[in-house]
Amino acid sequence: MSFSTDVKDELMTLKMWDVNSSLKQEEQIARLQLRETFIKCGSMADPKKEYHLEVLFKTKKRATEFVILLENFNIPAKIIKKGNGYITYIKDSENIVNFLALIGANNAVLRFEETRVLKDARNSVNRLVNCETANLNKTLGASENHKKVKTKKSI
Repeated sequence: MSFSTDVKDELMTLKMWDVNSSLKQEEQIARLQLRETFIKCGSMADPKKEYHLEVLFKTKKRATEFVILLENFNIPAKIIKKGNGYITYIKDSENIVNFLALIGANNAVLRFEETRVLKDARNSVNRLVNCETANLNKTLGASENHKKVKTKKSI
C-alpha cells in the first residue's frame, strides 16, 4: 500500500464530528471539508522519497477556495495548472505535517515525522562526513605542496 492510501484509510475511520474538539463550529466544518476533499481528490508522495502533497481540482475557483481554507489555518499552499485541471500542492514538510494533523491523520503524522527525523539524521551525517573528507583532502594537499617545496629547497 502507498502512504497516500494509508492516510485515506485512516481518515475514513474517523468520526465526522469531534464533540471533544476545542475548535469552533465553523473551524470544525472547514476541517471536515479539507478532510473530505483530500479523501476524494488528494494524494501525497511517500515521505521517504519526497515531501509532496497535492489535491486536484477541475476549476481554478475550487482550487483557490481550498487554498483560502488552508490559509485560515496558517498552512500555505500553491496552485498550478495541469492539463484540464488545477493542482493545489504543499511541498514543505512542516506544512504537510500541519495539514495531516488538522484533518485528523494522527498515525500518518507520526509515520511522517519518524521518516523526516531519520532523513534529517542521515543528511546531517552525510554533511559531516563530506565536510571531514573535504578537510582531510585539503590537509593532504597542503602536506603534498609542503613536501614539494621542501624537496625543491634541498636541491
